[in-house]
Amino acid sequence: MATSDVKVDAIPVVVNDIPEPPPHILDEVMHKLTENDYRSIFFLLIEKIKLNNFSFLIWKDEKYMQDKFRNIYYEFRYREALLIEILGTMQKYESLKLLGTCKHIFERDKETFTQINSKWKCLYEVCDQLTDGEVEYLKEKLFPDNSALNLCCAEELFCLAFLKDKLQENNWRDRLAKLFKDFHPDCYNLIISFKDSKLNYYPVRRPTKLSPCGIAVIMNHVKFYHHGLGDRPESSLDAEALKKLWESYGFTTKIHMNLTDKEVFDVFKSLSKMDHSHYDVFVACYLSHGDEGVVYPSKGDPIKLSDLLDIMSNDCETLVGKPKLFFVQACQGRQIQTGIGNRVISEYPRSETRVRPSRLTKNAAFRSDVLMYNSSIEGYVSFREGRGSWFISELVTEIEKHGEEMTIINVLTKVEKNVTEKEGIIFNSNITTCKQTPVMYNTLTNELKLKKLVPS
Repeated sequence: MATSDVKVDAIPVVVNDIPEPPPHILDEVMHKLTENDYRSIFFLLIEKIKLNNFSFLIWKDEKYMQDKFRNIYYEFRYREALLIEILGTMQKYESLKLLGTCKHIFERDKETFTQINSKWKCLYEVCDQLTDGEVEYLKEKLFPDNSALNLCCAEELFCLAFLKDKLQENNWRDRLAKLFKDFHPDCYNLIISFKDSKLNYYPVRRPTKLSPCGIAVIMNHVKFYHHGLGDRPESSLDAEALKKLWESYGFTTKIHMNLTDKEVFDVFKSLSKMDHSHYDVFVACYLSHGDEGVVYPSKGDPIKLSDLLDIMSNDCETLVGKPKLFFVQACQGRQIQTGIGNRVISEYPRSETRVRPSRLTKNAAFRSDVLMYNSSIEGYVSFREGRGSWFISELVTEIEKHGEEMTIINVLTKVEKNVTEKEGIIFNSNITTCKQTPVMYNTLTNELKLKKLVPS
């Protein structure tokens, strides 16, 4: 029987073209470390080691210390970021090059590396300044009744001092400042200038082309074959702008066009089964029509946004503890927001609504970690113009401008302000003032700053 030519409604789903993560460099880093380096590393990681284990560990041979460090290393989610923080703090700048970074980049980014307690980083810097004679002097001051105490290094002295309550959480700075003031000005200045940061950041590395910081997937739905939904030709402008944005921040980025409901779920399930151990962040953008709590594929049943969130947040072990960002450009209902003081248009044909800018006086808009940021509050439509959607345009602009210098929440607050201040007039209607309010669902547990790709 003869077969006829057919047209495929959706581009086939392919996720295996995402490059494999680079080979692990832990062994290369460890090859350059000495016994003294491992003692310093255990001191920096004392919260993992525990004070009462430190003296036992540092008197072991190098092979034992290597194995112990390797075991601790794999307890961390952000492993390569941990190596960068350790090597940068210890000023092992040559080894930083193994991780695609350098002294200049580390110094610029170091405030966002917070896996090591800032107190122990400060004390490490103090230890690094001390000679053997100065360690002996401090020992006599801290342990005047135990002059025969046998110490390996300055780090061991400080650990014992905390263990024996010679230094305590509420007095260590004052006690050390008094001790250093008369005989070591540099250490004194380190102590008095210490400020314990109250901010904890997701330790996102600065990405390189060979070592991206994560995967960004963009679901772009332009054509529709059901539910009476109209096409969204401007959406490709949004998708390309997002692709360029995420690539500039070091994400491996892929656009999926016009998928069915099954294909959308296949993509997310495939992504959830991938190994994200070498990645720091995950991003998903969904561009389509929508209704309350759902988005539409090009063909098939509406998709609950919560189902997509659950796949990546609950079913992907290697993304646990890492930020997963979802940006949704889709209506969340059929009402049109016209601003406080104006009437609400109770129903409008199910589509993103085309508008042109309004010259009327601005009205106040309505309600102005997975993190999900939706273009519109529940029940209301989203707007687009010939250049793309209000929401994606502002999202791309503000992340491009401020994604490095500000936390993601502060950047999205700027997006919120910009979108809610917009007004439009709907084509071919008597609606002369339309408004839009993006809405955020946020369960992030740390601050997040994105980092631009290191130039090649």
